[in-house]
Amino acid sequence: MEELGELTAEHLLLGGRAKPDADGAGGTREALENEAADLFGQFVLYLRANEIDIEAAIERKWLRHLDKYVDLDAKM
Repeated sequence: MEELGELTAEHLLLGGRAKPDADGAGGTREALENEAADLFGQFVLYLRANEIDIEAAIERKWLRHLDKYVDLDAKM
């Protein structure tokens, strides 16, 4: 959860909705990207450690519903 908090902090800094630390570090696009990479890396490690098949889970939870949304877009 620490990585998510750090990503959120950078997002808020970049958007001007938070004050920088005393050292003034952060609040750049690069800092935001680095925190996103940290969060993603930790997520991948979690998936591996818990033997989670993320492709199957995404198919089950998200992609199987995609067709009805694609059809809605075509009708608009």
